[in-house]
Amino acid sequence: MNDGIRRLGRLIVAWCLASLLVMFNTDSLSEAGGPHRNAGTTGAQFLKIDPGARYEAQGGSGVADASSVDAIYWNPAGLAGTDRRRVSFTRHDYIADINMNYLAYVQPTQTNGVWGFALFHLDAGNMARTEVDAAGDPVTGIGNFSAADLAWTVSYGRRINSHGAFGVSGKFIQSRIDSIKGEAWALDAGLRWRLFEQFYVGAAVQNFGTDIKFQSEKFDLPLNYKFGAAFHPLVFKSQTPLRLGIDMNLPSDHRPYYNAGLEIWPAEIFAVRIGYDRRRRDLDRWFTGGFGIRMKAMEFNYTFTPAGDLKNAHRFNFGYEF
Repeated sequence: MNDGIRRLGRLIVAWCLASLLVMFNTDSLSEAGGPHRNAGTTGAQFLKIDPGARYEAQGGSGVADASSVDAIYWNPAGLAGTDRRRVSFTRHDYIADINMNYLAYVQPTQTNGVWGFALFHLDAGNMARTEVDAAGDPVTGIGNFSAADLAWTVSYGRRINSHGAFGVSGKFIQSRIDSIKGEAWALDAGLRWRLFEQFYVGAAVQNFGTDIKFQSEKFDLPLNYKFGAAFHPLVFKSQTPLRLGIDMNLPSDHRPYYNAGLEIWPAEIFAVRIGYDRRRRDLDRWFTGGFGIRMKAMEFNYTFTPAGDLKNAHRFNFGYEF
């Protein structure tokens, strides 16, 4: 049993390190090759959006580091080790007047496992309805329609041993455009491994599931393979005042890209975060930033994401631990 666990750990380490070593070469090759052949072919695009604030401020680098409620999205293996209940709410003022709300809760158990529950809702607002007449010309001024997305998630994470953990999530997904709805089911799964005292690696697969179907049209979900590493070079009085993270992503409908981020706690109650999100290179706005405030059982996080002409995005997160 122990030999099998050690072999699994070595496999995870080799997988993550190899991905990180070739990351920059892969990125340059994807630039030369132009858009991905499957670009624009998947549905439920909202599943790509990080619903939290902490790791989005760090460029989106959370697969090896995320824990508690953040792990539900990044890597359910990060739920393992959570020893207190936590509830979290995020309000996201996204681009183009799109708004999102995210509610999450984690519940430790007495059997070394941790459950997580989350609801993610995106509201695209009202848009002008346009139809085509018999001559093929557009007809406007005939009212508005709305669009929205919804995802319910149930997650479970558990330790394998003192070094590693695994996790899995089940998701029900619904997208609505006017009166037309599409539904799908999906799984996320992940592993997290501590190589030595302050160095972690993680791997996850996201959105592996059924097609989402709108009437006679169906679309794949945006499948993504994610792996990365996190380093905590400083630990002081059980606190981690400095965190470094880097992720590599291999999505089914986009060129490979990487994320990197830094979190600094200059004081016990205040954190500063900055990140680099290579996925957003087409917007020429690669950097993200934010801060966090922690006071006993309460926490507030803010993230700023520049988006040029599409309007800057802001995330506001409130958490309570008990």
